[in-house]
Amino acid sequence: MNLQDELLREHSRQQYQRLTAYIGADETRFAELVRLLFAGPKRLTQMAAGLLGHCAEAAPELLSAHLGALLHFCQQPNLPDAVLRNTMRALQFAPVPPERQAQAFDVCLRVLGNQALPVATQTFALSAATRLCEQQPGLAQELLLAIEPLLPQARAALRSRAQKELPKLRRLRLAYSVVS
Repeated sequence: MNLQDELLREHSRQQYQRLTAYIGADETRFAELVRLLFAGPKRLTQMAAGLLGHCAEAAPELLSAHLGALLHFCQQPNLPDAVLRNTMRALQFAPVPPERQAQAFDVCLRVLGNQALPVATQTFALSAATRLCEQQPGLAQELLLAIEPLLPQARAALRSRAQKELPKLRRLRLAYSVVS
């Protein structure tokens, strides 16, 4: 199957499901998807990003080998919203190795602080950052300090996600302060 042709052929839920099943847990096929994501043009990048989000949910371990390059890619200016949104979506599920946690957390904080981004991108970033705090409880205080001032003027979806994530963060902060 030519993954590039299939990505560009049709944009539908069924197509994403079919391509997610095709990639499965195959590292070579996932690497091809990541290559297409970085290659462009913009339309291909957006379609590959959408599939990346689905594949990372289905087989999160595949993302680990490409996480550094993907996080670096997400720091480019004028990146299509789909790339950032689906990277944040993928980070909700993927294990982040210790050497990439600081970089991933920084990207999540940058996304959370950018009110111009779509709210879905911000909600995924909040969940991804919360997962990182579960691995590094010392970060919970920093995330709380970043998110709490944003909530009064935040859009409804972000406030709703925060209601789910804030209790976890407060527990992590408390547990960390007791230990340290």
